[in-house]
Amino acid sequence: MDNPQSTMFKVEQLLKNEQCDIRIVKNGNEYAFNFPQNRVYTIPAYQREIRWKKENIRLLINDINNGPKFLGTILLSTKDNLHFSVIDGQQRITMLILVISYIKKEAGNNIIFALQLSK
Repeated sequence: MDNPQSTMFKVEQLLKNEQCDIRIVKNGNEYAFNFPQNRVYTIPAYQREIRWKKENIRLLINDINNGPKFLGTILLSTKDNLHFSVIDGQQRITMLILVISYIKKEAGNNIIFALQLSK
């Protein structure tokens, strides 16, 4: 396995359909991770199905409403320059997308979200 790297960045960067370049400096070396426009995220077949209940969703929304949150680790594996497999974090990502989609449907596309991974 390659030398895994990690960093914190905005969820917005991960979910937007725009070019996103993330740079990490480790021991004086700079590593660049490029997420191209029109990238595709897939959930491997071995991942379990969503098991969230209404209370889990309420807690997530309440937590987000109370300010920036660290949403945990999201692990991605690259298949090629355009395709990424979600190894960890698929339930959180899926629920965030569902909640955002629902809110946009109810409130219209005038809402801009800026969810952020933070300490």
